[in-house]
Amino acid sequence: MERPKLIGESLQRVPAGDSPDAAVDAGAQREADSPGSPPASGPRCLKCGCLWGATSSERLQPWCAFCAYQHGEEYKAAFRAHVLGNAPLFLARANVPVAFRECGLHNYQVHDANQRRAQDAVKGWAASAGQAGLYLYGPPGTGKTHLAAACLLELLARQWSGRYVSVAELLLEARESFGDRRVRPLSAILDRCTDIDALLLDDLCAEKSTEFAREVFLTIADRAYGRRRPVLIVTSNLDLAALERKLEERIADRLRGLCIAVKVGGGSHRRRVAGGRG
Repeated sequence: MERPKLIGESLQRVPAGDSPDAAVDAGAQREADSPGSPPASGPRCLKCGCLWGATSSERLQPWCAFCAYQHGEEYKAAFRAHVLGNAPLFLARANVPVAFRECGLHNYQVHDANQRRAQDAVKGWAASAGQAGLYLYGPPGTGKTHLAAACLLELLARQWSGRYVSVAELLLEARESFGDRRVRPLSAILDRCTDIDALLLDDLCAEKSTEFAREVFLTIADRAYGRRRPVLIVTSNLDLAALERKLEERIADRLRGLCIAVKVGGGSHRRRVAGGRG
C-alpha cells in the first residue's frame, strides 16, 4: 500500500524516490563528485559512492536520490536494512524514549509460552505490512512497549512516518494547551499525532478516566477510523472489554475495528531484573 509523504516533525521519506527532477539534480551532483575532483569528506551513497548526506534528512538515507530513483525496488531492501541496522537513530526521531531505542523483534526476551505466542503473533502482524493496527494488552512488565517499539521500527523500515506518544504526557500537554497561549493549541497537538502513517500510543488507560481524556482518545480513534490513517499501535494493561468499561464504548469499538488484539502475558521482566540484583 502506497503511503503519503512524511510531514511535520516525523521522518522524511526517500528524498527523491518520487521525483525525476530531483533525481536528475542528484545525478548532476554525482557527476560533479567525479574521481578527478578534489576529495570531499562526509557520508557517501552506499550504491554509487557519491558524496551524500549534507542535510540531516539526507543522512537518514543509505543511497543518494539519483540511485534511489533509478533502482527503486532494490532501494526498498537497502533502506529496510539501513533502518534496522540503525534502530536507535530512527526510533529517536520517532520520539521513542531512550530505554526502548534498541528494541527489535529479534531481541524480545521470551520467558514462557505466553510471551512466545505474543512474539509469534506480532511477527505475523509485522509481515502483513501494517494492514491493520495492533492492540497489545497484558500485565505490567511483560514487554508490551518493547514489542510496540519493534513494530513501529518495522513500519519505519517501510518508509512510513511514525511517532511514539506516551498517553500520560499527551494528556498533560493537551491540558496545558488550555492554560498557556504559548503552548501549541490542542488541534495542533492532535494533528501531530494523526497526520502521520503510524502512531504508537503507550499505556492507554493507566491514567484516571475523565471526560477530557475520553474526548482526546475518541478524536484520535475517529480520525484513524475515518481516514484509515494513522495505523495505531496501542499498549494497555486492559483488554478491550475492560477498556470499554473504564473509558467509553465508542473508543473500544473503534479499536476493535482498527486493531488486532494480542495478549502479552507472563511474568514481569522488571521484577525479574530487580530480583536478580537482589
